[in-house]
Amino acid sequence: SGPSGGPGGQTNPSPSDRAVMGDNLFIKAILDKTRVRRGEQITITYKLYTRVSLSNVQFDKLPAYTGFWTEELLTAQHLNFSSEVINGKRYDTALLKKVALFPTAVGRQRIEPLSILCDVPLDTFFSRTQRASIRTEVLTIEVLPLPEAGKPPQFSGGVGRFTMRASID
Repeated sequence: SGPSGGPGGQTNPSPSDRAVMGDNLFIKAILDKTRVRRGEQITITYKLYTRVSLSNVQFDKLPAYTGFWTEELLTAQHLNFSSEVINGKRYDTALLKKVALFPTAVGRQRIEPLSILCDVPLDTFFSRTQRASIRTEVLTIEVLPLPEAGKPPQFSGGVGRFTMRASID
């Protein structure tokens, strides 16, 4: 599949960018879960996939994560590339960002696109480049309410496993 769907269907470049990139450059937004309870952690990982040399890579627009409390887990200061094969094609991949999301509202919640800007080569000698913008697609997460059955009377909304340690010297 090409860049409009990208392997994994995660990019949506403009028509002019599509002509330059082909299926050589895209971003994937990877969710560890798409159906959770309110307050349950979801982790979203953004990865860059490229088959061309890039320069001047920078974040363009970051999602607002409306309907979520967020905690940034990682934002790459430098791109450390590794190799990955998708549909028989080898890509250089780099982790861009990782964010923990905690839904604060129930129902279908949207995660807006993350976009980056970068310079891509127009020729094999890299003497000419074009500024390209690539972005993830909108993602949807289904957030279910917490179950009412068995809820303790003093329940304050904490979801997950908690550990507490106390010590006296």
